[in-house]
Amino acid sequence: MTDESIAQLKDMGFDEEVARQALVMTNNDVTGALSYLFGDGIPKQQQGENEDTQHPGEKPNQRSDKENDQELEIESDHVQNTDIKLAGSSSSSLSPPPLPSREIHLDEEIRTKIAAYGSLRSDEPGVIEEDSDIEDDDDMSSIDSSDDYTVYDDPSATQRNSYIPPILVPINYEYFESYLAPLIITLHEIPSFRNLIFKLESFNDYGYEKNWWKDKDIKIAGSVGNRFVMELQRVVAFLDNAPSKRFFASIHNLVQHLSKDLLAGLNDMEGVEDFFPAFFKSLSGAATGVDNEKLQRFFQSEIIEIYNGEEREKQVVECFTIEPDVLKCNIYQTFHKLLWENDFERLGMIHINRLSEVMVIPILGNLNESVYGSFSVSEIFYPQIYLKENERLMRSKIELRQELINQRLSNSKKIMDISSYQGKRVNDFLSTTVEYLQNKTEDEGIRKTLQNINQIKDNIIKEKLSITDQQNAIVEKLNSNMDLFNIPGIVKEEKLDWEPYFLTSIVLDTSNIYYFTKNFESKETDYCWYQIRYFHREHSKRVSNFNIRKIMDFSEIQNTIHEFTRSGISNTMTLTYVKRSAFFDEDPLDVLPSNLIKFFNRDNEQLAEDLRENSDEESEVIDLTRDSESYEEFDSSAESNGESARRI
Repeated sequence: MTDESIAQLKDMGFDEEVARQALVMTNNDVTGALSYLFGDGIPKQQQGENEDTQHPGEKPNQRSDKENDQELEIESDHVQNTDIKLAGSSSSSLSPPPLPSREIHLDEEIRTKIAAYGSLRSDEPGVIEEDSDIEDDDDMSSIDSSDDYTVYDDPSATQRNSYIPPILVPINYEYFESYLAPLIITLHEIPSFRNLIFKLESFNDYGYEKNWWKDKDIKIAGSVGNRFVMELQRVVAFLDNAPSKRFFASIHNLVQHLSKDLLAGLNDMEGVEDFFPAFFKSLSGAATGVDNEKLQRFFQSEIIEIYNGEEREKQVVECFTIEPDVLKCNIYQTFHKLLWENDFERLGMIHINRLSEVMVIPILGNLNESVYGSFSVSEIFYPQIYLKENERLMRSKIELRQELINQRLSNSKKIMDISSYQGKRVNDFLSTTVEYLQNKTEDEGIRKTLQNINQIKDNIIKEKLSITDQQNAIVEKLNSNMDLFNIPGIVKEEKLDWEPYFLTSIVLDTSNIYYFTKNFESKETDYCWYQIRYFHREHSKRVSNFNIRKIMDFSEIQNTIHEFTRSGISNTMTLTYVKRSAFFDEDPLDVLPSNLIKFFNRDNEQLAEDLRENSDEESEVIDLTRDSESYEEFDSSAESNGESARRI
């Protein structure tokens, strides 16, 4: 609390200790303190702010399940908290969004990942689960090592079907691969990105290894140019509806052939918040000219700091990292705090100058920090509010809101003036006087005085009711179109034509991801959410099992994240938002390189052979090398003429 707030209440006749206690109860809100002192209780908004306030060393407030359930009913983008502070920032340095130094749980194996991958066994067993009815337990990512079944020895488990999308699987569930796999799945869904990847470089030979989809290196004779681009093309093509007939594949070969600069920098990386920018820069480094500019448009945002009206510093960022003490209840509260600090004091001093089409947001984990009542994830995001050209809009909203707050404070003072004198209630004093004078009504002068006092009481009541109505109207405005965190509401009210960003993937932790993709059970072009759970055997970080299921309602994901974050976040949670026009681009997909189609045709033949060898246990063997309804068979004559096979 501030001395100024205490002084305001003392000027109204309240004792200093009483004023101090009221301000503590209402989180230093003078208007709320007045309501509290007048016996109206703590206003709902101040209650929420008071509950959210924590002091160093205190444990997070524990909420009941009922309170959390009620909170879920509130729109995630409609929050009243204005506690916005950029951790570790100052007016003289460009802070957000940082790529901070921090300790994260990454074993030494990530520092020496090449050696670690070389030591992995290709015959380690694994299981693929297609049944969604898996019971949750304390460690869903761990399974009983006594199960001898291995998915790699069961060709039928690897067959792709028509109702579940293909997926990429990390080798080790705990490392950055668990974040890279869903990112590649998301990027594959962007038609312009997918097409661009195949324009970066062409290859005469993609090689072959029958166990490439496990963890075996694909050997290629001679020089192949940028092997990183080749492997990226391979996994992106694998995720297409055709030509591959496999259900899943590891990203082993992609990880093995990440760029040299990226691999060399692994020792200096402290977490995925460092890996993502390095990956994007590595990808941009593989492109030149127009292609490089396109890739930068996908991944690079630009932040500018203004000092004394002049541009002071410019920072290019590939992801927006959220430190634990910056995380708030939802995406807008969090970004407001990241960029503008408390009470928007840095508004106009720092803004986003250019927005990327893909926004990756790593939310760093720290069990010592608690989200204010858990995190409510939004499926749609309008980051345009942080652009320079929209500063005036936000400032006008802040000024209008402050006018309403000042008017509410003025009305509270009016109520104080007619309700209290020197800390005593006027109405109680007048009632006592009336009660005393009623016994002396035989005197004409006293009767008139009594009438005047009753009239004063009535006037006070009427005036209080009138002011109370004004207060209610002000509060309604503050809670509706003046909510500075309800950006979708502002977009609607101002009829802005901002293009929304859609949430496309959530890495809840290294073994639990959600991603938004085409609905494989629908013949129409619609989209839905899927969840993947990776499993590993006890005392091993190697992925040996996974489960995939369709999510029918996004509210299920919201509820899961609400529960997941209510006690703090132990690992990094990553959100990926993609601009609508990029994700739902209706431009046709370019044809795949004919030599890459040849690779998958050969792999389909290998899968068919594996199925035939396993036919004693199978009642039906499907010919995976011919499926004219989904993809034309590779035409060798087209290859000889330098043409690519046609995509259906």
